[in-house]
Amino acid sequence: MPHDVIMPALGMNQNTGKILSWLKSKGDTVNVGDPLMEVETDKAVVEVEAQANGILTEVRHAAGSEVPVGHVIAVIGGGAAAPAPINDATPAGNPARAEQAKAGETERLRLAQKPLLKERLTAPTATNRLLISPKARKEAARRGIDLGQLPRLAKDAPYHVADLDLFQREIASPAPAGVAANMMEFGAIIDVEPTLSLAEWIGKEIGKAIALDVVWAAFACGSLGGGTRRIRIRTLRGSQDYVVAPYQGLSQIVPALDTSAAVDLVIHDLSGSRLSRARVDSDRAPSLVLASDPSTSKMALTLHADETQLSQAEAMQFLDSFVRRVESPIRALL
Repeated sequence: MPHDVIMPALGMNQNTGKILSWLKSKGDTVNVGDPLMEVETDKAVVEVEAQANGILTEVRHAAGSEVPVGHVIAVIGGGAAAPAPINDATPAGNPARAEQAKAGETERLRLAQKPLLKERLTAPTATNRLLISPKARKEAARRGIDLGQLPRLAKDAPYHVADLDLFQREIASPAPAGVAANMMEFGAIIDVEPTLSLAEWIGKEIGKAIALDVVWAAFACGSLGGGTRRIRIRTLRGSQDYVVAPYQGLSQIVPALDTSAAVDLVIHDLSGSRLSRARVDSDRAPSLVLASDPSTSKMALTLHADETQLSQAEAMQFLDSFVRRVESPIRALL
């Protein structure tokens, strides 16, 4: 009797599963317990084992397919000998045989609905695949993290988003002395009067002064794009982190209590001081230096980044967007 291989439910709220790869090909002989395919969930990659002996006669969904839980994805047929004809001892003519047949069918369905699963905690040697959740894989691509470096954490796979934070905090580091770091530097001269005037007006309207730190953090988040960002502001007064979400009002942005997490950008605000330049190689994120001219409303912006933090195009787009926000703040904040 052919045996249907269905997409198993690997989690409480799972509706679909993604077939990463087939470990058996159509026409291959399989035995109970043989690894049949790899299925990816949002937490891990698991191997689904065969629950019947025979030959893989059908593969209905190719690797990479998203398949609803409970749908048939393959068929195992042949191999096992078919039961001998029952003739007059058929279930219809023998109540005891009917009960046995019913019990056997119930067990077959139970096994089909609950295949044996074996979670893989290390990447398979043959394919050198890194076990990482889909969400963490997308986040690593956004941050520019080399996934091949994650095993340096000395942590068992699968890897999750929290592991990316740990990686950036404990493993990622500037290039060693004497090694070219592919550093980039872009600069601009802007007029900050529009932003200063708007911040003053908003402060009067809400009855609360708006710190420039908050304005810079909001503009930096919008210029970086990609959702919520952590911006670190460094001044002569000290250092403070701000976690900023897109379209968050200036009065809603407050200093973060936790300053141990990795940041997306460091802003060195030298305005109000006699300093005009800053570059701190220990920063593990791009840095933006703000240096004002006390005699005018002009401010010099200098962005420092290396290619592991931002691509050249991303660095240029960020600085251009930041400049536009400072010079047209009403459009940026509405």
